[in-house]
Amino acid sequence: MLIAPLRALSQHRSTHQRLLLAAAASASNTPSPSRTLHGGGQSAGSSGTWTWLLGGGTAAALCTAIGLNDTALADASPSAGIQELSAWLAAQGADLRGVEIASSQALSGGHGLFMSAEAAAASEVSTKKWWWPFGGSTAETLAQFPLSCAITAANVTNDPSVGRGFAWIAGQGLMDERSVIMAYLAVQKCLGGASPMAPWISALPTTFHTPLHYSALELEQLRGTPLYDGAASIRGHLMDQWEKLEPSLTVIANQARASSGVAGGTGKPQVPTKEDWLWAYSVFWSRGQALPIPTEGAASRLVASSSSNGDKDMSQKLNVIDAIIPGLDFANHHVSSPTCWWEVLTPKAPAASEKSPAGTGGNGTDGTSSGTGGTVIQLNKRKGAKMAAGQELTVSYGDKGNEELLMLFGFAELDNPHEAIIMAPPIGPSSTWDDLMHARMRLLRTLGIQPQLLLPVSALAPTIPSGTPNAKKASQHISVVPQAALDILEIFALDYKEVNMRNRLAQSAGGRDPRGTSPTADGEGTQGGVATQVGGAQHAALDMDAIDRQKEKMSPEELISSSSQLRLRANSLMVLVRMLEMRKRELEGEDGTGTLEQDEAWQWVCLVYRLGQKRLTREYVARTRAELKEVKKLIRSIEELRQKASEVPA
Repeated sequence: MLIAPLRALSQHRSTHQRLLLAAAASASNTPSPSRTLHGGGQSAGSSGTWTWLLGGGTAAALCTAIGLNDTALADASPSAGIQELSAWLAAQGADLRGVEIASSQALSGGHGLFMSAEAAAASEVSTKKWWWPFGGSTAETLAQFPLSCAITAANVTNDPSVGRGFAWIAGQGLMDERSVIMAYLAVQKCLGGASPMAPWISALPTTFHTPLHYSALELEQLRGTPLYDGAASIRGHLMDQWEKLEPSLTVIANQARASSGVAGGTGKPQVPTKEDWLWAYSVFWSRGQALPIPTEGAASRLVASSSSNGDKDMSQKLNVIDAIIPGLDFANHHVSSPTCWWEVLTPKAPAASEKSPAGTGGNGTDGTSSGTGGTVIQLNKRKGAKMAAGQELTVSYGDKGNEELLMLFGFAELDNPHEAIIMAPPIGPSSTWDDLMHARMRLLRTLGIQPQLLLPVSALAPTIPSGTPNAKKASQHISVVPQAALDILEIFALDYKEVNMRNRLAQSAGGRDPRGTSPTADGEGTQGGVATQVGGAQHAALDMDAIDRQKEKMSPEELISSSSQLRLRANSLMVLVRMLEMRKRELEGEDGTGTLEQDEAWQWVCLVYRLGQKRLTREYVARTRAELKEVKKLIRSIEELRQKASEVPA
């Protein structure tokens, strides 16, 4: 699946990171954050040879290649009924005039979308028009897919053959919208030739080689990483869900096969199996996308217009749904320079006099909302991208770290610029919580903060404009720890009295602390003269540069307040150092997979992911320790000034 090129939907991109954290947390009975909508990427097939069994240069070449292709390492026949698939897509209403589906030239095989000769010729002519770029549209639409043929929960429950069954299961609370799509896929797969989606199903990978499907030996390559426990926890959750769904899906599959009049092949399961359920999960997460459905017009323009106008009420204009778009899901990934992007477009509703008579259509048959029956998803060529006939078209999956890439698609990118460390604070099982931990969790809930730390590699290199005066001095106290992580760490650095005081402040302010209020050591709220509030954070952001510049002019009360804030920052950093040291031991200790230096001798797909995690963890340990040293140094200077101030007669 593809990532929507809409910045306003960025909150959907980290869903699987939160899912993995929730899985790891559930293994230790810790609270798990809720899941939100997710936009993903598309997967294709592979030769079936697991990459970590390859050695030396072969593995290095493989990792470099898969960094340029979205295809998950899965098995699929490169010659699977492409002509039949194209004809089936056309019958569903897809317009494929600008693309061709063919076996991908990527190392891992599978299918891809390629520039057609007709589209290439038209593109060459359009760039030579005398009026360009002063007139006409610069967007070249290569393919178009109606929303009515997408696999969505609404379309599944409206399916004439199986819809009633799925609607009943969903009504019992056994499935959410994503599970409806996955269950539908599992049923269609087991139906084989009796499935109305058989041409598309047969073109999908039959197996996946992501951590969810690893053997015990393969999973050992991830020991010490969040994926090691996360994959097992997710698989366990899926098996528990399968036990509840299997009887109902068996009935639905039997009814669908009977109504189709097509008998199953010899030896083929007549009903869905747990293997089909795991397969469907991987298909959904590797090919599904969060579709922003506009009430009218183009989704990207609506988001851009709302952002510029400060329109915060997007829910009335944009409805985000989970979907798989057959055909569009074959577009593969390019890391740095994708050639295409996709758009969701809803035509303008006709005037009252032009509307169709009742019962003749136009009533939202895609199941999203009235008036969106004509919504389409377009695959557009990026402006300036020069494409020759037969060249593979690519899209971007978005800014994903290797943890998400490996879990969803089975590949990792060496030196991924979007790599990040994801950690849960030291919470422990709820049965072991003391009064302090209960108070900390109450404060997190009051503030609406998920107990998750995200430490991106990008935070290790803060940029300062080259023309900034005193650039060296300006960067002296820039924290390598993102503010959102500091917000959480400080809660775990507070004592019981301070946590309760912040709870009272947050509750009285409706989930926010009063602007600029910062608690002091004696528990009283003091107005921080150099601090500002950050979003919904529970405390004022600490400006160490301002404290350092103003310390000589501070009153005794201001020195006390600044010292209290600095000590809280130091305690927060010490919490993080302990967490990072523990992660480092998990990755490189006796229970891990060896040292960073040992991993650097290899470049297999699991090791590419491990390399990034170990390098980033070490760098954060070093940089956080250095920052802690600076904070302590500033504390000492503040304390010296406080001492001098106390010795001056009143």
